Amino acid sequence: MNSTLSLPASDDYSPVRDIILLVLYAVTAFFSIFANFCVCKIIWTEKQMRSNTNLLIASMAASDVLAGVAILAQWLFCSEYMLEHGSGDYPCAFFKSLQVATYFLSTLTMVVIALNRYVGIFYWHKIRFNATAAIVSTWFIAIVFVAMTAVSVKIFKYFTSKELITCGVVLEFTKPFDSRKVRKIRVASVLIGQFLIPLLLTAFIYGRIVCLVMKRKIIGER
Repeated sequence: MNSTLSLPASDDYSPVRDIILLVLYAVTAFFSIFANFCVCKIIWTEKQMRSNTNLLIASMAASDVLAGVAILAQWLFCSEYMLEHGSGDYPCAFFKSLQVATYFLSTLTMVVIALNRYVGIFYWHKIRFNATAAIVSTWFIAIVFVAMTAVSVKIFKYFTSKELITCGVVLEFTKPFDSRKVRKIRVASVLIGQFLIPLLLTAFIYGRIVCLVMKRKIIGER
C-alpha cells in the first residue's frame, strides 16, 4: 500500500508564490473562524434572531468555522514531516475531507435557503418549513458524500525540503481496487453535486420567485 504520493517539484521553483498563498490561506482561515463564530454567537444568544433563514445561515457559518480550522490543521498534518515521520496520513485525509464537506454543505445550505424563501413567500399557509430537519439533512448528506470518497485524497503537501507547497495524494492503494478510480469519480461527483446541481437549483428557485412576484396583482390596482 502506497499511502503517500508526491508529485515532482519544478526546477525553476520560486517561494514567492507559495508565501503569498500561505498568507492568503492564513487570512482566510482566521477571518472565517472569527467572523463566522461571531455570526453563530449572535444568532444563538439573541432569541429574536432565530428565524428559519438565520438558523440556516448559522449552520453555514458553523461549517465555515470548521473550514477555517481544517485549513490550519492541514498545515500540521499535511506537512512533509508528519507525512514522512509521523502518522499524518489519516489526520491529513480527515481534515482535507472535512474542508471539502464544509464547501459541499455551504452550497446545499444555499439551496435550502432558496427553498425556504420560496415556501415562505408562496406556501406559508400550507407548508411549515422545519429548519432543524433541513440543517440535519444537509449535514448528513455532506458527511455521507465525503465519507464515501475519503480515500486517495489529493492534498496540498506543506513545508517540504524543496517547496513550501506541493501536491500529493494520501491513502493511495491498489487492492482490492485501484483507489485512483475513486479519485476520478470524486472529481466528477464534486463538479456535479457541489457546483452544477446546486447552482441550477438555486437559479431555478429564485427565477420562479421573480416570475411569480412579477405576475402578482398589486392590491388596489385596476
